[in-house]
Amino acid sequence: MDALKNLEQRAATEPEQDWSDASDTQLVEHLLVRYHAVHREQLPELIRLARRVEHVHGDREDCPHGLADHLEAMAQELDSHMRKEEMVLFPMITRGRAAWPACLFQPCALSTMTTAPSCAVWPS
Repeated sequence: MDALKNLEQRAATEPEQDWSDASDTQLVEHLLVRYHAVHREQLPELIRLARRVEHVHGDREDCPHGLADHLEAMAQELDSHMRKEEMVLFPMITRGRAAWPACLFQPCALSTMTTAPSCAVWPS
């Protein structure tokens, strides 16, 4: 319950921000701090708590069996996604849109990247 109260307080104290005038760098920083860091902080605790619930209440019919495994798989996928953003997408965004390589505009290009694109238009 304390965690829920903390989330409610956080939501109540965070001012509404108009992001329409924010720079690309400000947007990236916001995503890193508000979402990436928070997910990395909270998901392990959620997984731990889900495992505890399954262990303590596993014999009950209404126990959320498999929740911890699902959260763990989700955390792995999310971490992979965030790493791609941090290693490939966000550096490109902060360099400016003119620096984006043409190869990114092919379907699903970013989803398969693990490093910066190597196409001819990628700036050094």
